[in-house]
Amino acid sequence: MCAAHRDEGTCVCLDCGIFLTYGKGVEMDVGTMCMPCAKSAVCDDARAVKLLEEVRSALQRFGISTQDKRIICKVADSSKLHRAAAKRQHTHTHQARLLGITRTKMVKHSDGQVQRFLKGILVQEGLSAELAANVIAHEYGHCYLFIHRFPALPPHVEEGVCELFAWLWMQTRPASPSLDRRRQNMRENQDATYGGGFRAALGALDKHFNGRLEDLLSHVSKNRSFPRTS
Repeated sequence: MCAAHRDEGTCVCLDCGIFLTYGKGVEMDVGTMCMPCAKSAVCDDARAVKLLEEVRSALQRFGISTQDKRIICKVADSSKLHRAAAKRQHTHTHQARLLGITRTKMVKHSDGQVQRFLKGILVQEGLSAELAANVIAHEYGHCYLFIHRFPALPPHVEEGVCELFAWLWMQTRPASPSLDRRRQNMRENQDATYGGGFRAALGALDKHFNGRLEDLLSHVSKNRSFPRTS
């Protein structure tokens, strides 16, 4: 936020990013939200599951399939999200805030065989339906990579692919000012892992594979990297 808006006594909706006069927002678990975002807040598992099914159906048009695997999706408060993240050896949070996490488990037996378990998605409780769906679409990318047994990927590659899933989900949604802001924030995100990874994924999709997502994912699976776009 710029100094002028701070001096005017304003804050920013943590969800859609519009400016709010202090005292006019709604205090949620993760911060202050504007009234429209708060009114659509996703606070129960049933709504989270419904959003996951919407995301799953919409991304099928891009050839994204999780082979009819059952994926559990639940809401969680901030403390539960952070406890889940702490259990993982390598955790890349969703942008600067931890808004979602995909939980997996791998058990290696004495005979060398490895059992793989997809425990499901946790999404921050109280996000607007629009932001919750974006987070779920990102986490769905992690589910896809796990189900299809991708090799361990560098953080910027894995998160770049998952941000691309979220971007493609947004491409299926009706235009709106808040959606435009989210797209702009993704394009301009200076985080090397999320923003840089996303731009590399989108650039490769457009410049090397003519929009063929299946070919991009095949390249990532084989090479653990994106092709150079320059």
